Amino acid sequence: MQGKFAFVLDASGSMYGSRIATVRAETTATIADLTEDDEFDCVAFGDQFGSAQQYSNFLWGTLLPATDGNKGTATTWVNGSATNPGGGTPSYACLKKSCQVYPADLDKMFFLSDGYPNTSGSASQILADFPGWWTKFTDCELICICIGGGGASFMQQLAALAGGTYVAA
Repeated sequence: MQGKFAFVLDASGSMYGSRIATVRAETTATIADLTEDDEFDCVAFGDQFGSAQQYSNFLWGTLLPATDGNKGTATTWVNGSATNPGGGTPSYACLKKSCQVYPADLDKMFFLSDGYPNTSGSASQILADFPGWWTKFTDCELICICIGGGGASFMQQLAALAGGTYVAA
């Protein structure tokens, strides 16, 4: 395998308009570049998915090979109703669930958000608890991509905790 990738996508209400368009464009462009040697999955998060699902809507809930068919399915999913913005920003619940779902040999987790969590746990709670969730990963890079919004400092701190990368988009 070349790489194992997870895309964690903010679909909260504040992502409407150009922000969700940026998330969709960035995610689908990256997926298009994957090869059949790669594996990936996507998860969208927002209050609209409900607490029973930990406010998370997984495409598959497991990593699958980046075949042309799976990339096509993912592109349709990312550009479709699964990422329609709604509700608050439950980053805590989705990040925790994503760290549980994805395997320890994950290579990159892309976290795309406008940054500021306001449901299921505050920024300070995430920063306190995230290192414990992240310890399972052997050599994974967290890439925090802040799409506008006021959460830049939170996203920078989260990336730094994981020894990852912060990108403003």
